[in-house]
Amino acid sequence: MRKLVPIAAVAAAAGVIALPSVAATKPAPKQVSVKDDKFTPRPITIKKGTKVVWTWKGKHRHNVSEANGKWGSGTKRKGTFSHTFKSKGTFLVFCTIHAPDMQMKVHVK
Repeated sequence: MRKLVPIAAVAAAAGVIALPSVAATKPAPKQVSVKDDKFTPRPITIKKGTKVVWTWKGKHRHNVSEANGKWGSGTKRKGTFSHTFKSKGTFLVFCTIHAPDMQMKVHVK
């Protein structure tokens, strides 16, 4: 009587098993709360290519603005805004309504 060969062994011998690609993995998004007059957490350290998602959770209007004016959310009371950091460095982010007290740093490695 013939022995049955496990299917996985046959597939491996034939080279049909796909392995996950490690080069294509993206960093998980980093969440930041926009509460009344503060960002939480602050500061944050992330890897290049990470998306940061700011979520409004307070009662007042706020915005998320990069210090050099390269990007920003516009003023809102609820919702989300996201930005993907494509270069290394330290970025100052603040709410233009509540600056200089409402600010945070994003360190990109």
